[in-house]
Amino acid sequence: MDDPFDRARWPLPRLAVELDDLAARARPPADSVHLEGVDWAVDHLLDGASPRELSEAALWVGLRRCRTEGRGPLGLVTHSVLAAHACAAIAELDADAGAVAAVQHVAYSLGSYRGGAHDEREGPHLLGWYEADTAVGPGEAVERFLGAAGSGECELADHCWVTAAHLDPDGAEQALLAAAAAGYHLNEHKLVYPALLRSWIGDDAPVDPVVFRAAARYAGNHLQDPLRAEGRRADAAALAIEAEAHGAGSGAGGDLDRVSVVATGMARTSPKDLTPLLMGSLSDGLHPADLVHAASLVTAARFAVTSFDHDGPVAATHTGTGVHAVRRCLERARSPELRYELAICSTESPGLPRLVALEELAAPPSDDHGLADLIEALDAGDPDGAAEAASAVPVEDGEAVDAAWSAVFAAVVRDQWMLLHGPKHAIALHEDFRASDHPARIWYLAAAARTAGHVAALDQPVAAEVARRLG
Repeated sequence: MDDPFDRARWPLPRLAVELDDLAARARPPADSVHLEGVDWAVDHLLDGASPRELSEAALWVGLRRCRTEGRGPLGLVTHSVLAAHACAAIAELDADAGAVAAVQHVAYSLGSYRGGAHDEREGPHLLGWYEADTAVGPGEAVERFLGAAGSGECELADHCWVTAAHLDPDGAEQALLAAAAAGYHLNEHKLVYPALLRSWIGDDAPVDPVVFRAAARYAGNHLQDPLRAEGRRADAAALAIEAEAHGAGSGAGGDLDRVSVVATGMARTSPKDLTPLLMGSLSDGLHPADLVHAASLVTAARFAVTSFDHDGPVAATHTGTGVHAVRRCLERARSPELRYELAICSTESPGLPRLVALEELAAPPSDDHGLADLIEALDAGDPDGAAEAASAVPVEDGEAVDAAWSAVFAAVVRDQWMLLHGPKHAIALHEDFRASDHPARIWYLAAAARTAGHVAALDQPVAAEVARRLG
């Protein structure tokens, strides 16, 4: 009988093979990143490896050796797979920041700290290899995956996913989005996984059945709520029928005036009363993409003005990465029903109660000194000051905005205590900022600056060592 863990079956790049070997023999201290991983990553950077190649290696090791399906009642998750896109994207924008992000990615993935490969709560763990079952047809394979995921049968969902993605990649991706949307209100990672993995491989690339196993496993994990999923799906189907009858919901959205009105309504409405309000707006012709845009802006603004305690903003960052994931998945959704289902999800992030309320969504006043004040606040490790200063950077001053984002990226990649949430949050907000033309989009920068300020407030020895060695 073949060994299901046989590494020869895995399509591992050369650096991933090296890193997998290092992971197998690593013995990092409890609750720490892996300092030998730091040395390994820096040595490869000095030898000419790119930050993306290092993050690619960390992604594969994370997939093989970490529990990507989530653990515990809240579905806590390793970020080795999820952080790959953000680390590589930062490297494309800023080579120096990207190098630090890649080293942190490797060090976390091999470590024993909250989801690393050597976290005692995680393992030891090694993901087996599944072959596609070519005896079934494509349609049956997709339905089997949906059934297994909806039942919380993680291993079966994983196996069925491999088959479905092999036989019908496009249909499998649509099914994965549907399965993930069903549990978004339980944990944002349901949609964050497929969104970030799609960003990692690129919009035009075919689905990778192996890499997307992480998303399939999480969609099919123990966090399931069939009644809410069925109710949301029924609402979405009814909205799709109405939209077709009235010729609404097609195109790409882009009604900024309506986005502002809906955003202010969301800001002023109690969460328990929000779904009826938004269902009414969608029924009245609000485009799904415009609802997600409004939810994204309000979430960023609320995050930017929320002061967090000594535990920092880690849990709350999922509100931003979550609604970003909804937007990215909405771009992939083919059916009107799935688009409306995703739009409804955008207001159901379980992290939203962690953020303060707003009276309205408004563009904050700008200040020519905003950039200088932001840099000063980051140097001082002042999250409140950083968010306030970033919100004042003139949104029409492209040079100042670019410099502000660079300062934020340089700060967030230094972090080794927030499980790579800093880069993930910052790059999600940066991408949402670039995708938006709303006058209040500066709140995306302000929200990212708050996270950067928390990073800057703590000692970051790994980043200091990387800076010393890379000069």
